[in-house]
Amino acid sequence: MLKARVYLAGLGLAVAASVAHADVTATPAVTSDYDFRGISQSAASPAASVGVDFNKSALHLGTWVSTIQWGPTYKGNKEWDLLADYTFGSDDTVKVNVGVIDYMYPSMTDQNTIEPWVTVSKNWFSGSVRYSNDWYTLGKAYYFEANGTFPLGDSGYSLGVHAGRSQGDAWKGIEYTDGSLSLSKTFGNFTGALKYVTSDAPELTSSQSKKAFGKANVFETRDRVILTVSTTLPWASK
Repeated sequence: MLKARVYLAGLGLAVAASVAHADVTATPAVTSDYDFRGISQSAASPAASVGVDFNKSALHLGTWVSTIQWGPTYKGNKEWDLLADYTFGSDDTVKVNVGVIDYMYPSMTDQNTIEPWVTVSKNWFSGSVRYSNDWYTLGKAYYFEANGTFPLGDSGYSLGVHAGRSQGDAWKGIEYTDGSLSLSKTFGNFTGALKYVTSDAPELTSSQSKKAFGKANVFETRDRVILTVSTTLPWASK
């Protein structure tokens, strides 16, 4: 685990010289609920995040920070991710993206988790396989997902469809499927997205959540509608 993090940090340093010539963007966002694979990371409450992305040809490096709410049972209220990925292939055939992400929690480092992935995409479709050797200290875990994005004519709206499956030792006995349907549109420099999230993950009642985590709605899995507003900086000059 430590070696993997050292490698990820080293990769960032190795390309630092080229970053000066790369496209650099920052994307702040606010959401009514930070959803991750059908499970709320913000106790079904609003969250704020910001991501910074460095793109150099087919290479992408990124970092992302978000507020979280796991209840007083866990220390801290922030998630900080580091990721690196590389894309090859072409639009005429298929594109393949390989990468690795490190989910980090500064005040509860025992929860830090590394997850490599492979994604294959063609036109409107993409499919991914993700793997963790030790998913949040619970054991090996796999995540399989399929996504589709469909522009709705000339309206500027896009429809997004997602289905995912969590399996492996970490989910033994409670493997689950999540899905979502989203509608998004860009208004000037801002993008709004409305997403309906569903899953068959085990549910906790408010009393069970309070007893286990000290706060209601922690790791909420019930169906819900989520609104997200984001913008990408720097804004394009008019």
